Amino acid sequence: NADRTPSAEMAEVKKVFQDIRFDYQHDQITVFNDFLNTSLNEFDLEVQLLQNGQPFYTAMLPGPDIPPQSSAALPLSLPQYEQEGEIILQIRALHRNDQNWANRWGGHAG
Repeated sequence: NADRTPSAEMAEVKKVFQDIRFDYQHDQITVFNDFLNTSLNEFDLEVQLLQNGQPFYTAMLPGPDIPPQSSAALPLSLPQYEQEGEIILQIRALHRNDQNWANRWGGHAG
């Protein structure tokens, strides 16, 4: 949009073009590195559990050393919680160091 308001189309483009993907099953996450030249040891992983949209657990994990065009399964132990309402597992890859084109938080203040 010309006025820079978020749109559904932009969210879809960001999802389609992301270079790091995650799959969670049975207390482990599989991390897929779709980069062509970048290892994932340049990132940290932020793991968050949200209940009805409100975060109640956050952990930072060092980025795994997964070479480009590879994947790896990593153990992920989550705390016990009451399964009332909507529970969402959110995992974000954050640059460990600021980049010329983006800071650690993707251009937003952390």
